[in-house]
Amino acid sequence: IDTYQIDRANPGNIVIQVPQTLTIDDYFPSLSVKYKYDDKNIFDIAASKTYIMPDMREFTEGEYFHPFDVATIVGNTELVNTIIYNFDLKYSYFFSESENIKLGLFYKYLDKPIEDVMRPSTSLPIYSFDNAESATLYGFEIDGRKNLDFINPKWSNYYISGNFSYNYSEVTLTEEQKEIFTSDTRDLQGL
Repeated sequence: IDTYQIDRANPGNIVIQVPQTLTIDDYFPSLSVKYKYDDKNIFDIAASKTYIMPDMREFTEGEYFHPFDVATIVGNTELVNTIIYNFDLKYSYFFSESENIKLGLFYKYLDKPIEDVMRPSTSLPIYSFDNAESATLYGFEIDGRKNLDFINPKWSNYYISGNFSYNYSEVTLTEEQKEIFTSDTRDLQGL
């Protein structure tokens, strides 16, 4: 990404181009095993390594107005990618080909998660982004799908589905962040 800034060191205040790059060069393995006990009961276990790359507004030094607050948002060129280690265990029960219920447990370890932060300011608030040290996230999920033909056979092409998930997270801050922020034991910001 190229941003343009005024060169304050130059007497003519020339606008200069500032290139900013962010790359990732790593392996991201995954493993998934599905066991079909019978036509109605299926078990899944999965493990993977993934990543989240900062988006353009988070990573560049560009400054813009907050869309809902009288404040400024500034990117952080020091951000690094978040590496995520995922572990999932699921059980599925199929009442029919189109009706099921699924129960799942999940655990995620995030190395250097990106969070929204507020920078010190003597005037209007300034929001930015920073990498915390790490975070853990775990919980359970329930989802299902039920055909509506039990109400009336004409409704056989319609169904109702839903999903509920409960998660718990805890973030670990860097030593520098512990001196700045009010709490070092809390949920992952923005979850």
